[in-house]
Formats: sequence, structure tokens, C-alpha cells
Amino acid sequence: MTTRWRADRADRGAATVVWLTAISLVLVLGLVGIAMTELASGRAKAAAAADLGALAGAEHVLDGTQCAVARRIVAANGATLTRCSTASSDVEVQVAVSPGKLLTALAARAGNRAPRIKMTARAGAPQRGAD
Repeated sequence: MTTRWRADRADRGAATVVWLTAISLVLVLGLVGIAMTELASGRAKAAAAADLGALAGAEHVLDGTQCAVARRIVAANGATLTRCSTASSDVEVQVAVSPGKLLTALAARAGNRAPRIKMTARAGAPQRGAD
């Protein structure tokens, strides 16, 4: 005599719910991973643009075009110069970049404007006696 296994009516469709929950969790974790990657990439882009802008500006302190040169270099690196100041032979720049497309889309969907990623860098003559 063969006994057939029969699912209890209360258990019908339970596997579907478990699989949908697992798939949803994987998708959410994937989106969080992409968002974190976009933030890290934006931070690196802002840091590079700020460093290069400050270095380029420091080369032009004597001719007075340090902020114009810094603005051009920062723009060429995909960022926006938000502040440029000079103190003696030092140039300090602050730049901002937009986060990636996913973060911008998520912020827009929530009714907000995506935050800008900001970085500051300073370059100039070495400090004497800083050894």
C-alpha cells in the first residue's frame, strides 16, 4: 500500500511567500550596496577634484589667477567649486559633486533634493620648521 504525501491546505502557497520575501531582501540589499558604492565613488571624485584644484591654484598664487585656475581644474574633474580662498601662499578650495543616479532618483522619489558631497583641500608652500 502506497501512501501519497498530501500538502495540508493551510500550507499551500507558503513556499511562494518565502521565496518572494527572500528575493525582496536580496533586491533591497543590492540597492543598498549600489547606493553605498555611489557614495564612496562620489567622495573619491570630490577628494581628487579638491586636491587637484588646490594644487593647480597654488601654482598661480603669484599671478593672482589661483581661483580661476582652480575652478577650471575642478570643473574638468566633474565637480563644482563652491569656495576658494587664499591666505599668504596657501590656496584652500571646497568642491561639491552630485551623488550617483540611484541616490538622485531615490531622493527625487522621496520629494527631496539629493545632497551634494563636499570636500575641502589646501595646498601651498611647505611650512617651515614643521619637521
